[in-house]
Amino acid sequence: MISNSKRQGYVAIGLGIVAPIAAYRLSQMLALGEMGPTILGVGIFVGLAAVAGYLAPDRFWASILLIYVGVAIGTTVDALMSSSGRNLFPFEIAWWWLVGALPLAMGIHLGRSVAKERERAV
Repeated sequence: MISNSKRQGYVAIGLGIVAPIAAYRLSQMLALGEMGPTILGVGIFVGLAAVAGYLAPDRFWASILLIYVGVAIGTTVDALMSSSGRNLFPFEIAWWWLVGALPLAMGIHLGRSVAKERERAV
């Protein structure tokens, strides 16, 4: 049986992997152009970080760091599976880390707030 803290870690990494892949693919499907993945990514980061903050309100820094690990994995996988040449994907990882800092903090705060309100209500 997997402990609760490990499960939360796996969820955070999985959310981080999904974020860049979803942003790139949705941007392609919607034909949003060059800044489309970044704009979508910001919204995706807020939502996914809120989920991570809700699931692990006491370990929010670990959630953020594990999401960053997932972002690196997800960007690498997406670059390797992409038909276009994306040989500068390490810079994409750094870009996601830079752009994602504020949305991740906002999402984690939102998720923690919801979790604490739910605790008080019970």
